[in-house]
Amino acid sequence: MRFVVDSMLGTLARKLRIFGFDSLYYNDIDDDKLLSIVLNSDRVLLTSDKELFKRVISKNGRCILVNSNDEDNLVKILSYLGLKLKFALDNSRCPLCNEPLKRYDKIYLKELIPKKVYDTNDEFYLCSRCKKVYWKGSHIKRLLELENRVNKKIANS
Repeated sequence: MRFVVDSMLGTLARKLRIFGFDSLYYNDIDDDKLLSIVLNSDRVLLTSDKELFKRVISKNGRCILVNSNDEDNLVKILSYLGLKLKFALDNSRCPLCNEPLKRYDKIYLKELIPKKVYDTNDEFYLCSRCKKVYWKGSHIKRLLELENRVNKKIANS
């Protein structure tokens, strides 16, 4: 599933990308441009703007009305799509630019990685667009906890 996320929901866009969902996000885009993207692509708009939601639906676009709580939004979106959340760096996208991450042998990324991180990790992923390097750091525990909470809520809904 591919999304376009309105400008008020940047943290949701980043979370969706981390969990592998192709999610366009622009921090400054007008409603007409969002509407055009939705109507001319196979993307679902995620918005908390009720008027924009009505406009998209009236034009037969796909849209999910969300709120400001990312966890609740993930539950709503995934329940609607009949999916569960599953974290895997091999399927993640860059949270900054949405490019799929590619795994690299650490020797090729040595100059881009802090020495301590390089010495204590073996799996590294690179965004080919913005050149940011990712690895399984302490934030992974929080992502897995989020995955667990969201999937439990989906199962109980």
